[in-house]
Amino acid sequence: MAAQATAAEEAATPQTDGGANYAAERQAAKHKFQQGEYEDAIKIWTGCLAHGCDAATLHANLAEAFLRVGRPTEAEKACDAALAVDDAPEATTKKALLRRARARLCRRDFEGCIADAKRVGKAAAAILRRAEKRIPTLLVPRDAPTLRAAVSDASCALVLVAPGRYEEKLVIKRALALAGDNALATVEGIEIHAKGVRLDRIDTTAGVRVAPDAAVECRRCVFAHEAGVALTVAGACLLDDSVVEHAKIGIVVNEGASLHARGSTIQLCGLGINSKAAIILE
Repeated sequence: MAAQATAAEEAATPQTDGGANYAAERQAAKHKFQQGEYEDAIKIWTGCLAHGCDAATLHANLAEAFLRVGRPTEAEKACDAALAVDDAPEATTKKALLRRARARLCRRDFEGCIADAKRVGKAAAAILRRAEKRIPTLLVPRDAPTLRAAVSDASCALVLVAPGRYEEKLVIKRALALAGDNALATVEGIEIHAKGVRLDRIDTTAGVRVAPDAAVECRRCVFAHEAGVALTVAGACLLDDSVVEHAKIGIVVNEGASLHARGSTIQLCGLGINSKAAIILE
């Protein structure tokens, strides 16, 4: 689903007000969006609306940013505003429809999602398929071109990953399942900042960090980090049928954290486990 991971579009319409300040604000918002600082991008694009230029594009940009931070109701309202602009570019109208379809899918408004997806056509085929099946699942790279895009899609509860190597560092801030599609999928590293996260058949080369108050279940995974710690647990972690290897330290468990490891192996590490909390090994 190429539109999902595409950075919010730049306007093709000429500026009629705001001059250099407006252009600088637009550029700053685009940079914030590309860096994953979506809340900052939202603030800047919202301010840009006061210039009275490119309203359809700005609302469409806001919709994408709202989707990235899990605010589908606001995303739908932004799409409504974009679609209400007279003489908006056709490309912007299609993007607004596609984003509204995604927002409606997030809110489980399947009929509304289907209606928008059909208006968009081929570009919304994956969204239409998901809405018709009522299954909030994405397959990378078929339905989303990057893992980051799939993880950021609040309508998705399960991210399936085709086997391969993905040069991405992921930050997971909501409950979801990330799973290799019938085989290991390799990512650079993962930070987990939410409860209810599940990893299955995931291989990392720069380790996994579980933040305080976060909780993750890891099954059939392989965690490595030749330059550091393969698995750092500050919250709660269940490690099941997994391997921790090729690291300076295999596992670090911080004070107040919990680790339950069963059927798992630690190998080829300078130090296996460094724990400041009680752990369960079986």
